[in-house]
Amino acid sequence: MGQYRGVYINDFSRILNDEHALQSMIQWVDKEEFSHVSLYDLHQILPSPVATRRLQEVISRFHQHQIKVVGVFGGRETFETYFDAFQLQAGEDGLDAVNMEYEWWVGRDHFEKFELEVGPLSRVDVPLETYIGWLSKGRKKRLAQAERLIELSDLITIHAYQKEPAAAYVRDRLKGLQRAAEHLDTSVDIAFIYSMEAEFSGPLSSKHSYDQIHQQLLAELNQSKYPNLRIVGWKVFCYTEAIHYRPLR
Repeated sequence: MGQYRGVYINDFSRILNDEHALQSMIQWVDKEEFSHVSLYDLHQILPSPVATRRLQEVISRFHQHQIKVVGVFGGRETFETYFDAFQLQAGEDGLDAVNMEYEWWVGRDHFEKFELEVGPLSRVDVPLETYIGWLSKGRKKRLAQAERLIELSDLITIHAYQKEPAAAYVRDRLKGLQRAAEHLDTSVDIAFIYSMEAEFSGPLSSKHSYDQIHQQLLAELNQSKYPNLRIVGWKVFCYTEAIHYRPLR
């Protein structure tokens, strides 16, 4: 695959119903040369036939700009109810990938629940992205989690939420995934997520492009230590924060 340059589009249910806001968003995505957009709020959109038809039209517009569309799902309920019907109806202008955003590391360990929720998403014909915050403590547990993530995922995204993202912040998770990939004798695609919120990399992005932020982190990594991990690009979170620092002019 070519370099992955993605952005999460939050507040999408509102944007979808405001043509001016929608056009501005597409222009900004085009200007920043993103390759992928990840759409939130599908649990609000897909139950409505009118909104669903509008979503299909918007996906078609993104495809005309050679931009792939990722559907973000927080669990299996909305996905199982609406995904297949939407893909059949949308045809070539269906979703290009799905993203499972279930923060299983928050609070008690809910990895087993994550596996239950992600199951239906892992069986579709489009790539599956998963999101990892932190692996659990304990060597065996970490290895089991990392192996399962690799088995399920076409792309694993790792957050690097810092004012100036540094290799030290992501190194432990990369080590865990590398060990698991070696154990499975396979490889996996990796992308980093950079937050454009004010407390993280938003201010930095007003002076440096997203590519420059990403390249700075890569420059600190010794990628030869992770031969089974293909670092294919990055994503930024999220549109309404990012555009504040890099506005459409």
